[in-house]
Amino acid sequence: RTLIYPPYKLIQLDDIKIAFIGITTPQTLSKTILHTIIDEEGDMVYDFLTKNDGEELYEIIQKYINEVKDKGAKYVIILSHLGIEGDALEKYTSSGLLSHLIGVDAILDGHTHRIYNKTSKDKNGNDILLSQTGTKLT
Repeated sequence: RTLIYPPYKLIQLDDIKIAFIGITTPQTLSKTILHTIIDEEGDMVYDFLTKNDGEELYEIIQKYINEVKDKGAKYVIILSHLGIEGDALEKYTSSGLLSHLIGVDAILDGHTHRIYNKTSKDKNGNDILLSQTGTKLT
């Protein structure tokens, strides 16, 4: 698999490493201009990790969480464009994703243009911050 963008960014603040992992909604397939995601042969340019009923997405994101932890990340923040409700399937919402992951400290979400700070359970039942800032980071 060839990645278009790096899946995460590690930053150092004093002696603390923080990892940011980016995720976008599979709904991009139906909410974008097709010529931007399909090549001249009609093949999909991007892979939105929708195989195996969401399991592919969960496995790959967990792999990156483990990878950044191995690189010394003390905190793991997911920056997502998934949303929590509406026309998205639960397995592809930020709370649905979180329920399959271990090692996340917070999810800063988008897509549904809401404003909230709440907690949601990770795979181990821990309460994890789930926040959305409304529209355009307002």
